[in-house]
Amino acid sequence: MLDALWRLALICAYRLACVYWFFRRPTLHGVYVALWHRGRILLIWNSYKSYASLPGGGIGRSESALDAALRELREEAGVAIPAAALREVAEFTHFTSYHWEHARFFEAELESEPALAIDHREVVAARFATPDEALRLSLGLLVKRYLVDPVRTQQS
Repeated sequence: MLDALWRLALICAYRLACVYWFFRRPTLHGVYVALWHRGRILLIWNSYKSYASLPGGGIGRSESALDAALRELREEAGVAIPAAALREVAEFTHFTSYHWEHARFFEAELESEPALAIDHREVVAARFATPDEALRLSLGLLVKRYLVDPVRTQQS
């Protein structure tokens, strides 16, 4: 029951954010984490969105993009990895839901599949899928772009 109330609160908060974005048209800065294991990528489903995504979220004011990526991966999937395992591979900007989303993509290849720990509040499901399987699902636009874009900008 408590999880259901949390999910309802998150849905309401997201819809209020959409109203705010409608009037303000802000640019939001965030990160996505592509966690790979044997050719499969980790997908998550947020309670307040109708499509699959990657672990990710906003970058805090005093936070680096790398720190945000590590935090979001821990919060949304329950996976902790060393900072050295992540590399930034792409950066996209897209207009969606009445705001500009400027996202930096990080990826890591894991030797073993991690145990996932989701909260069933913000994240209601998570699983690994091949890119072909993922592309047959309803995906967030930037995640889809990441999966189909053959030229990813590698940064050191």
